Amino acid sequence: MVNIWKHENKMVKLTDVHGRVYIGGVVLVSEAEDTGDPEDNITLYIKGDYWGFLQSEIADIEEL
Repeated sequence: MVNIWKHENKMVKLTDVHGRVYIGGVVLVSEAEDTGDPEDNITLYIKGDYWGFLQSEIADIEEL
């Protein structure tokens, strides 16, 4: 599983488990206990929209 915590406040290229690529700034990394989600998650800001990803939905993250 990808370590999402080391990417806080960075620009990243995220590839999901379906091979889709997203490029944006990490605005939030949250623990499951804080959000009520089943696992930790990361939120990217991409072209005016916020996109959230559960940790298991991420195949790879690369800092830009």
